[in-house]
Amino acid sequence: MTFDVGFAYMESEKTDNYHWALGKLKQLITKQDIFPRVILTDREFALMNAIKDIFPHTTNMLCTWHIIKNVNARCTVQIPKDMKQKVKNLWRDVVESPDEVEYQQRLNAFQQACVNSSNFVEYVNNTWLAPHKEQFVEAWTNRVMHLGNTTTNRVESAHWRLKKMLEHSKGDLCKCLEGMNDNIRLEVDKIKKSFQKSFYYTEKTHSSPFFQYLRNFVSRAAITLISDEMERIDIVGTNKNLCGCKLRSTCELPCACELSGYTTSGVPIPLDSVHGHWKKLTMEEPLEDDTEDGYELDMSNAMEAIWTRFRSLDIVGKRALKSKVFELAYPASSSLCPPPEKIKTRGGVKNKNKGKAPKGYDVYRDPSYFEHVEREYGDSQGD
Repeated sequence: MTFDVGFAYMESEKTDNYHWALGKLKQLITKQDIFPRVILTDREFALMNAIKDIFPHTTNMLCTWHIIKNVNARCTVQIPKDMKQKVKNLWRDVVESPDEVEYQQRLNAFQQACVNSSNFVEYVNNTWLAPHKEQFVEAWTNRVMHLGNTTTNRVESAHWRLKKMLEHSKGDLCKCLEGMNDNIRLEVDKIKKSFQKSFYYTEKTHSSPFFQYLRNFVSRAAITLISDEMERIDIVGTNKNLCGCKLRSTCELPCACELSGYTTSGVPIPLDSVHGHWKKLTMEEPLEDDTEDGYELDMSNAMEAIWTRFRSLDIVGKRALKSKVFELAYPASSSLCPPPEKIKTRGGVKNKNKGKAPKGYDVYRDPSYFEHVEREYGDSQGD
């Protein structure tokens, strides 16, 4: 789920301004040894330089969607018509190379197809591959935990929703704060609904006994990723080289070779094989554990805290808490129950104003190069 952690007004998009904005973001992180593992951006040098200074241990990945669109736009202009689609497909193959050996083979095929378009090959090599391939080609980005995020589309979607709430750029600070607050409230509501689905709704593919320690304790999205990964077991077995361990390195979830070991031994997937990111199913802060200081958590106080919290919750919250306690006490059984209200699964809400900009809307931006090309040539060639 997308969630905004802060908003910043900057005088200009220069490195010093980004230094200030990222510095404020760093202050939101209370523990000094915690830093973002990955920051995903466009190829904006001022921002990229600021990230190196403020978060030197963070991996700065580049948006693959924008890179592919920009290269495809150049392809539309500079590659012969009968070769355009082939070159675009070969370029996507280069970006999705699973390892360095495969990357070199796919790059050779791409360059061979563009042998008569030296300017295009020079643009791709000098603008993207030579300086930035480690920041967007999967052979390198699959080595870091990015949780499946390789484009900035989620950020742009969130930005678009915020601009719709602001309506125009002429509002005062109070109006802007109100819009930002409304935007965060909507995000929190969506996240809470997602959490409730993880407690009460089980998909057919999630009912396997191998998921019994994960159901109601990790998100449905995580179980779906693991379920999809299990389809590779027959192909890779326990061979790590054949597996590639992409899901483990990018999402910190058990990959095919790990899952093969669990299925062979007939044991359910253990909860501790899943990263804590996927176990966050509540907006509440977890109880502190003092074991690092040599003291065990006082269970009597913990039980009293659970009862106090239980009494303060509504019926949905009480059911969620009871489900967690039940699973802890009886891990071999299930406490699944139907949702308190019937979930609407058919039909959709019609948007009467679809495609219409709000009255007085004046928030504009300069189109990207590929947007100019698509406007002139059309988008009939595809990606």
